[in-house]
Amino acid sequence: MFDKIPLAVAVAVLALLGVWWVIPTDAVPATASAASSREIESSAAKSEPKSPTDSQPKTTEPEKHPKVEVDRTEFNFGTMERFESSTHTFTIRNVGDAPLQLEVGPSSCSCTLAGLEESGVQPGEETHIKLEWTLKFKEGPFRQTATILTNDPDRPEILFAVEGFTQEAVKFTPSTLVFSEIPVGSRQTRAVEIAPSAFAIGDVTLEDPSSVHPLAVTLTPPSEDQETYRLDVTVPEEMPRGHFRRSLNVLVAPQDSAKKTVRRTLIIEGNVTGGFVVMSPNMRQDGIYDVPPISEAGEQEFGAIIRVRDFEKNLKIKSITCKPDFITATLEPQSDTNVKGLYKLRMTVAADAPNGVYRGTGGGNVVIELDHPRIERIQFNLECAINR
Repeated sequence: MFDKIPLAVAVAVLALLGVWWVIPTDAVPATASAASSREIESSAAKSEPKSPTDSQPKTTEPEKHPKVEVDRTEFNFGTMERFESSTHTFTIRNVGDAPLQLEVGPSSCSCTLAGLEESGVQPGEETHIKLEWTLKFKEGPFRQTATILTNDPDRPEILFAVEGFTQEAVKFTPSTLVFSEIPVGSRQTRAVEIAPSAFAIGDVTLEDPSSVHPLAVTLTPPSEDQETYRLDVTVPEEMPRGHFRRSLNVLVAPQDSAKKTVRRTLIIEGNVTGGFVVMSPNMRQDGIYDVPPISEAGEQEFGAIIRVRDFEKNLKIKSITCKPDFITATLEPQSDTNVKGLYKLRMTVAADAPNGVYRGTGGGNVVIELDHPRIERIQFNLECAINR
């Protein structure tokens, strides 16, 4: 047994020597090798140069927008004559970096956008808009606006305004000449004064005096110590009965030649009435005298007042006739007043007047023949109903 021990020891020694031969002397554990490999890669990565984009944070490009710029949005024209028109031009620039789009928006009643050169404005360019206005209002402050819509996110609309003061350059007093009631065949004259207001008057002329025929017009310049012109308008005796209306154009030139001549239209109107009027609650608008229904026995009396409009107030009666013949009438000056030209008309329905309805073609009338230079007769129809 002891003989075999040395042999076993020898085999073990040889086995140990064989293992040492197989395993290299510089071998290390697997975990240590892996860690060493990562350190090498990290060191290599640190040694590589970095690109500029890798060292800066990533950003998005800013969005482009149009941007509106205007020098002014208001214009004061000072003082202008009523009904005068004018214009003013505004400038719009695009100082942004995207195209500017413009669109016409709302405007006030007396202000309009007369022109928009370009609806699209490129960056760095400009366009112009023209505002036009008319002074339709009476004297006093004036302000009107117009709006331009844009695609500028910071200024979606631009409000343009024009303002000033409306003033009549000259004053006509009265501004319209009215002859309320002119008896036919009579002559009347009324005057209009033309006075300076916004400027001193140099001259006044009538554009076409014949346009108001048969009216007569006379222009009188002011005296040395006055500034007012006088315009007299006369309605002649031959003016026909009824309403009339005429227009007379008057040109007023200022002393300052730099100012514009004003053209004014004077309206002249009136009514030439008949030489008389019949006044009574029973007188209808159609000119028929409506006798109240008669139901009682005996004579029935009705009346009216006749007012003479002609300047000749005295009436000389030639004859009075009535229809039907059971109606009689008298006309006398009214004694209870000092007013000239008032006459009292009495109409009497006879007691024996037959029953019936007297209307339309079967109605009656009153005719008063006169000896008067312009009123030949007074005549009107009447209607009545008798049931007694």
